[in-house]
Amino acid sequence: MPIPFPVIGVENIEKMDEVMRLIKDLLPNLHQETFENVKEKLIDIGVSDVDDMQLVQEQDLSDVLKPIQIRKILQLRIAVKSPQTHNLPIDKDGSSRNLSNKSGSWFDSPSTSRWKSSAQKLSDTEMTSSQKPRQESSTAKPTSGSKNGVWVVNITLPLHKFPTAIRKACEREVQLKRRLEIVQKQPISDSFGCVNAQNQSDGSQKEKEEWLISEFPKKDRDMEKVSLFMKQTYASQRLLINRSKPNVPSIMEIKDQWPFLFETDMMLQHFEELMGFNLQVILQRSLEEKASVIYDFMKQEHPSKKKVRESLLEIDTAMALDESKIPQMAGVYLLVLAYFGEPEDMMIRSYDETATVEDVVSDSKIPSTPFIAVFGEVLEAKRCGLVVDEVMVNQSINGITEGMMMLFASYFVLNIMYPNEVAATLEFIQRCFVDINPNRGNKRAKTKGKQHTVNPKVLSLANCLKDHASQWVL
Repeated sequence: MPIPFPVIGVENIEKMDEVMRLIKDLLPNLHQETFENVKEKLIDIGVSDVDDMQLVQEQDLSDVLKPIQIRKILQLRIAVKSPQTHNLPIDKDGSSRNLSNKSGSWFDSPSTSRWKSSAQKLSDTEMTSSQKPRQESSTAKPTSGSKNGVWVVNITLPLHKFPTAIRKACEREVQLKRRLEIVQKQPISDSFGCVNAQNQSDGSQKEKEEWLISEFPKKDRDMEKVSLFMKQTYASQRLLINRSKPNVPSIMEIKDQWPFLFETDMMLQHFEELMGFNLQVILQRSLEEKASVIYDFMKQEHPSKKKVRESLLEIDTAMALDESKIPQMAGVYLLVLAYFGEPEDMMIRSYDETATVEDVVSDSKIPSTPFIAVFGEVLEAKRCGLVVDEVMVNQSINGITEGMMMLFASYFVLNIMYPNEVAATLEFIQRCFVDINPNRGNKRAKTKGKQHTVNPKVLSLANCLKDHASQWVL
């Protein structure tokens, strides 16, 4: 009896529409009428989600598809359940156990206690069925053994061997797992740069919290009262955000409980209470003083760097259209990212002007860390959104300058560590634009090896800028 493979352990691939999307990806040239016939046939035989595809037999679809097409569809059996284990238990009689998990994925939410038993880091190019990835495997190599009377078959397959849809789902699982390493919540005692990281709350704040929740959906909000109550309930907000493992709150939990927190004015108000200064004033002043210095430095000293050259051209084009130097202030973020060689789309992602919130959050490539969704050209767009943990928490941000201010604020307000991919850029903004320079500690995600208080790349750029313009100061 052939051994069925476990199905993909991805929570959001449960409905019939997801099954059909996978089939569409496996058979992209399938005629629409045949596609609908396949869907009807699957529904007729009782398929309702990806788990059910494990039970589909070749003869079930023989009247609507050709044999080769059916075999391609049956590849949906080949999947990865979770990075904790991809082992397939086999009973002594040779029958396999059903490993489908309809109760949810290993990556249900950051607040689940299962984060405590994280798996080893998975390779971006290979997915393996054992807990430790095998880096050199190029073909499937099944191995087996007996444990407690149960046979276990380990199967290692390179990720590129999987169908595209399954590969994307696996990559999505890996990306979500990286929440454990990247979006690390700081312990309450680690209040890096904060002047008011944690207060004591009392029961009297509950009534104000409930009023704020009821006020949020209204069109005619009493924003003066909202602002007052948000200040008065600051301690309760911090207690929720700083809640430690295993009950770390998800972004949706924070948003449901404190919906006003993600509005631009309220997040900046919270940031000021937390850090002791007005972010908007400090950042605006720094950009006015330093943006032109950075622009000139990049143009004179590093025009040969491809990404720097492209960013300079983008800034020049925007300045010509706007007939001002305002795009230069916003464009300085692009220049710093380009100089450090860090991926722009980890912080700023551009979408069509007509794109919806659903278009953004359903993008399979979005990072789980905070980023700004720009609707239109980056330096010209009038509308942006802040996305955190794949949730659009604010879709009414006015342009990239305000967007980057909100992005930076979110790392401190929500107590999130800088992801390694863009750590240098974020630290440069922190130290050189916002002037947060504690003598000890940093907000970079923990890595092996020596930890520097100041990122060496940030220090190097600051020194180069000082040599370029003597008035430059950190």
